[in-house]
Amino acid sequence: MASLLGRVAVVTGAARGLGKAIAIGLARAGCDVALCSRSPRDLETVAERILRDSGRRVYWQGVNVASAAEVAKFSDAACTALGPVSILINNAAGWVDADYLEASPEDIETTIDVTLKGPIWMARSFWRQLKETAPSHIVNITSLGARPSRSNASPAYVAAKFGASGLTESLRRYAVRDNIKVTEILPGSIASKFDIDDGSEAVSRSYGNGRVPVSDYVEAVLFALTRSPMSVVEDISIASVQDYKTDYSTY
Repeated sequence: MASLLGRVAVVTGAARGLGKAIAIGLARAGCDVALCSRSPRDLETVAERILRDSGRRVYWQGVNVASAAEVAKFSDAACTALGPVSILINNAAGWVDADYLEASPEDIETTIDVTLKGPIWMARSFWRQLKETAPSHIVNITSLGARPSRSNASPAYVAAKFGASGLTESLRRYAVRDNIKVTEILPGSIASKFDIDDGSEAVSRSYGNGRVPVSDYVEAVLFALTRSPMSVVEDISIASVQDYKTDYSTY
């Protein structure tokens, strides 16, 4: 198993939920971490938690990953603060709460821009650093919603995740020339309101609600990152038992 000690990792959408849990998990595994989100106040709280918990170096910045210009500035700043990045976790995503026909054009555009364009701009901006630190790794957090027959979410969200899934598969072939691995993690229902340190009671509650504890997804990311140099984990799908009880034929 490869060690993550001393490596520099970037996590998008790191202010809460799965992104926050992944950032904490990477720091515990020995990574220095650069965090970004559109919620800088929450990022500061996560950074303080990591410093207190693991003592690893942390850089954080408010970033809209849908903006190529903002991502480029973040890439330079993260490298200056922590050194060249060797792990990129694309976790940020948009979401459409309203019914497909009632959602505003702005909400649909934001969902597509953050979910699909975000990973494109992040990979492009960090590519030089990833190549420099190779063997390196990109992990794109998509969703079982990327498989239309497995989702009853808004079609706009599904389309964005489907595109991110296709991007991941294409990047995997493109990146091999620079010794960069690319992995896709496809979560189902996530009990993301529970903290990575929640005990058995919280895990039990999440099981009762049919959602998978966030720690399961963190472990999947760490598994993909710590395989031997000769192997690449192409994708990991994790569904909850409840997902199989859902009728996806209707919205």
